[in-house]
Amino acid sequence: HEGVWRCVDSDVMQGAEDGKAIGVQGTVKLQNWDLTFTPYTDKCTNDQTLLEYFCQGKSVQSQTIPCAHGCKEGRCQINTDTTTCTESDGGFNEFLRGTAQTREPLSKIASGTDECLDARRLKEYSCVKGQVISTETVDCQNGCRDGACVKGNVELRDGDTFCRDSDGGYVMTTKGTLTVHDSNGKNTTQEDNCMSNGWLNEYRCTAPGEYTTFVEPCPNGCQDGACLPSASTTSSASFSSDSFPGADYERDVNQTVPFSDVDPLTEDGRAAIYLYNEQIAGGFPDGQFKGDRLVNRAEASKFVLNAIGAEVPTYLRNGGMFRDVFEDAWYTRFVRKAADLGIITGDEGKQTFRPGDGVNTAEFLAILSRAFKLDTNLPHQFTDVSENDWFSPYAGIAWKYQLFPNRGSSLQAGKTLNRYEVAVAIMKLREALQ
Repeated sequence: HEGVWRCVDSDVMQGAEDGKAIGVQGTVKLQNWDLTFTPYTDKCTNDQTLLEYFCQGKSVQSQTIPCAHGCKEGRCQINTDTTTCTESDGGFNEFLRGTAQTREPLSKIASGTDECLDARRLKEYSCVKGQVISTETVDCQNGCRDGACVKGNVELRDGDTFCRDSDGGYVMTTKGTLTVHDSNGKNTTQEDNCMSNGWLNEYRCTAPGEYTTFVEPCPNGCQDGACLPSASTTSSASFSSDSFPGADYERDVNQTVPFSDVDPLTEDGRAAIYLYNEQIAGGFPDGQFKGDRLVNRAEASKFVLNAIGAEVPTYLRNGGMFRDVFEDAWYTRFVRKAADLGIITGDEGKQTFRPGDGVNTAEFLAILSRAFKLDTNLPHQFTDVSENDWFSPYAGIAWKYQLFPNRGSSLQAGKTLNRYEVAVAIMKLREALQ
């Protein structure tokens, strides 16, 4: 299973830890590294027998299971005369703690009470078709307390400096308006908005007077600045797609496509092909490298980790390290790994990383220096670097290895890097160190 990233079973999300929820038709999906899926859906082999699929590591296994009350629509039928499921909170209600109970637990759960998994995530129990129990993990934007999400808007304030979010935080199904008054007295207003191809630009407060934006997929489409809810609403929606539209994250990358927009005779083109061949970065579903596209801090973390050959387990989570890095985002494990290795540090005293912000020259040099354990305070001839600049110790790295060959004696420390510039810098550094 060399090309397989992970195996995901919808039955596990329905509460069956072993993936065998025979009372619910489930689907196992093998997710490949190129973000395509291979689905295996439970099915009836005859009217009394179920073929149940489940995950075993990164592979799919199956088991033939007899159904006492018959098999229909890919699941064992339940004896409706003896089976009921009730919910004390009236259904899927993340703001009220409730208990779901069933008398014939084909879902592998006889009862369950809503509970906080941590300060931000809720495990919500609810009934499916009035008979079996389902569990879903809900992202509580204002925190989780006493088995329920906390209601209310978000306001982060320090004296006269504040950031206020009308939709309560990172809520993709509600259009929010961000009102910010920063430490310089500047007022800013930002509204969540829909991008192309069903993607949402979601704003969120990170600190008093500060905010960030994230680009997230809307599985059911985006309208009027909010993701459209599904028939069965969940705050941690999953999605599958054979390809992804343009967005601000490296999640778009599909490593199986060639580059139709690079010239291999140029240094930019050679660098793009080098990163592709070394499995450091890929291209996009349209076959392009998109070298002029700016690189954000999350993408930079991933590129550099790939460049040094670091192993990044899929189970890594933020675990509260950064307030603006959310669990289950594509980049979370890369940011956490980079932080664990000391490659990135975040914003001092703020517990933020700003994953969606563009990475500039100075930041990228610092990241490269830590990742490759390079000597600092090397000599250089950049005319726009003062010895008092925080990035001064890293400037000599750019000069010694000529990481930005078109800049001459100007480092341009604050310039946001594009994919070509990152590719050339990584290629030149790796070739010099080999």
